[in-house]
Amino acid sequence: MTIVHNRRPTSLQEIEERTKGMGTEEGRQVGLNFPLQPTDVVITPYGKSGTTWLQQIVHGLRTRGDMDFD
Repeated sequence: MTIVHNRRPTSLQEIEERTKGMGTEEGRQVGLNFPLQPTDVVITPYGKSGTTWLQQIVHGLRTRGDMDFD
């Protein structure tokens, strides 16, 4: 089944309605209960909104500009 939307959502309610089938309550609980360390950085942008770019920005900030990932 394909759902076609002719326009972008314009309110938080429309965004929630459109994305409600993208996860489960079990998955949400797993994420909320994930054990984080004080030095962890969590990057959680919406899909297709520049995740790789954001990861590179954060990496550059935490390494004081060293962009080597090795």
